[in-house]
Amino acid sequence: MNLTLSEADNLIQHAKIVASSMGLSICIVVVDSGGRTIGSAMMDGAKFTSMSIAQGKAATAAGHKSFTSKLATGGNRGIENSNNGMFTVFAGGVPVQFQGEIIGAIGISGGKPTEDEAICVKAIEAVKPTFVVLSKL
Repeated sequence: MNLTLSEADNLIQHAKIVASSMGLSICIVVVDSGGRTIGSAMMDGAKFTSMSIAQGKAATAAGHKSFTSKLATGGNRGIENSNNGMFTVFAGGVPVQFQGEIIGAIGISGGKPTEDEAICVKAIEAVKPTFVVLSKL
């Protein structure tokens, strides 16, 4: 089971609303359970370099089935050179779970890492009821 394009679009829209309410311009990437991009967006005023950071956060969260903030390596930052430089250990990548299975992830970059993570969580919480409806189809 993976996130759908519709769910990815909903996550992106909710993330943009939350970021706007915080006065932030962010980049957002949503991936499926295999780390493949389903959707992405760059808000007006966001730094273009934040897009690749958001991609790394999303792929890492999906691949390791964990918040990226929980993957800190105690100062050994060399692991970030793995997976073609896509391994990310700072906050802003959150897996999306449904019925105990990781079905994708969202990665955000543009604010402070803790702000990025909070936006991810709020976007997932806003969309999560949709997953129940879609799973019954």
